[in-house]
Amino acid sequence: MTVTDSKLRFTDLTGPNWDLVPFDVPCARCGHDLRGQTAPVCPACKLEFDWSVAVPIDHLTCEKCDYHLMGLSETRCPECGTWFTWTEALDAYRRRQKPLFEYRWRERPVRSLIRTWFMALRPKRFWSKLDIHDPPQVRPLVVMAAITLFIFAVTLAVCMSVEAWLWSARSWSWGGGTRGLLLMDLPSAILTAMRERVLYTVLVSTTVWLILSPVALLVFQQSMRLCKIRASHLIRVGAYGVPLMLPGAAVIGYLPTLLEAQGIVSTYYGIDLFLALIVLTHVTWSIRCAYVHYLRMPHATAVAITSQAMAILGTLAICALIYEYSFVGTLLLRLGRLLGVW
Repeated sequence: MTVTDSKLRFTDLTGPNWDLVPFDVPCARCGHDLRGQTAPVCPACKLEFDWSVAVPIDHLTCEKCDYHLMGLSETRCPECGTWFTWTEALDAYRRRQKPLFEYRWRERPVRSLIRTWFMALRPKRFWSKLDIHDPPQVRPLVVMAAITLFIFAVTLAVCMSVEAWLWSARSWSWGGGTRGLLLMDLPSAILTAMRERVLYTVLVSTTVWLILSPVALLVFQQSMRLCKIRASHLIRVGAYGVPLMLPGAAVIGYLPTLLEAQGIVSTYYGIDLFLALIVLTHVTWSIRCAYVHYLRMPHATAVAITSQAMAILGTLAICALIYEYSFVGTLLLRLGRLLGVW
């Protein structure tokens, strides 16, 4: 391994020159203090890492003037006089390396959010590039999940409103009228969609599922104790599971309904359940890739499948209590029809 500055010159066998590292170096996975270590293996959780990633002292620069901060004895830039902390310098370095919403939400909120969504659509590549030494920012992650859920709710409400609008125009043709689509009918269609119980049922069930997905990962206490995983890493795994899948699934799921309202198709079969299966498969695959490439933990496939099974069962149980079993009954009925059971 080589670095840019000859003063540092550390390898995986000798470790960094700790005299040039003025900040604490905790293990990225369990938080164990790594100062004084030589081998790139955490003695507490056995995480293998790269010293140049764990201790990027040669890459830390002043945010104001880009002066290299290595070798300084005080937390004040000698070039421009700006005071700083080593935590701020490390966070600034991580932000420059990763164009994610959790790091760039102050600078480029919309652009970084859209880019993060599309990056997370390819879980294997995404989790391979995201290093465990990149500290999770819990608040932006929660905000990102809330924004995703809000866009899903708006998309679902718009699709249902358009559906009611199209059906109102088609009802005139059934009655012998020739009136087409009128904008004056749109407000009443929106009110009709807002009164639909299915809208709130889907939103409640989706919200519960999004909450239970990372919570279900906390059940595996033995693996968490063995590797000493912190909860913030699991929140990151759950937040990146469903980036752009939910709003896209809402549009595609309602497309046959809109075509039916226009009289283009007569009926459709189980596309909403099929899309739900695709979303669940994508989330399961994302969790599996996160455990393999990001958390570097064993039994990734079993953990991903089991956690999603528990999240789905928990969602069904909670929705059954809220909606008096109507949600579960409807879901089982549609699943049975899709499989040809009844």
